[in-house]
Amino acid sequence: MTWEIKNEWCKDIGMLRIDRSIPPGGCRHATNFCEKKCFNCKLYRVFGHAMKPKDVRNERFWHNILSGEYIKNKLSAFRGRKQTSRIRFATRGEAFSTIPDIDLVASVIRENPETLFWVPTRAWTHPLFAALIDHKIRSLPNARVLASTDPTTTPSEYRALVSAGWPTMHFGESIRDWVARFGVQSRIACPKTHASKRVGKGFCAKCNIGCFSTTRRVDVHLEEH
Repeated sequence: MTWEIKNEWCKDIGMLRIDRSIPPGGCRHATNFCEKKCFNCKLYRVFGHAMKPKDVRNERFWHNILSGEYIKNKLSAFRGRKQTSRIRFATRGEAFSTIPDIDLVASVIRENPETLFWVPTRAWTHPLFAALIDHKIRSLPNARVLASTDPTTTPSEYRALVSAGWPTMHFGESIRDWVARFGVQSRIACPKTHASKRVGKGFCAKCNIGCFSTTRRVDVHLEEH
């Protein structure tokens, strides 16, 4: 079974995506809040019969086909037709479900230095995963790894993320409550979700103030998921 990256273009964020499956019970590292609010889980409950084949395909691709060289060839074929300067890992599923996933993602990012890779994750909650992601991925200049947080995240966990230099993406409570609870200093209201009608679809491909910021560590607040 092959995988065509042209069919994995995400119009909503304006970039190519490399997705995983949604396991029964939710992604690895997911919280109860994740499982209740995840739009993919909601879709699965309604359209599961149609989504299961795609999940099977995604996982086969992830384990049997995905490599830095494969992505390099696909990007080369698409240059001039679609933007290829940014790719999103895991609009569905969790990129780092197992420890070997870290090496796989790292190799893809290393072998495509001209492309920025956006990787939101809940794996920061697991100390071993966090340490390996820090060492092998966050140190790469074209990696944009963000810790996904929600109302189950505690202020002490947030402070630990800040201390470790992790940028964050937060969803699930108002920006006022989020700022007050965590004492957030570097907050960014995600234009894609807070001003979706004004900025339109595909804005993530050109936004530089939030998830793709290179000038400072940021905390991005999502109005919706």
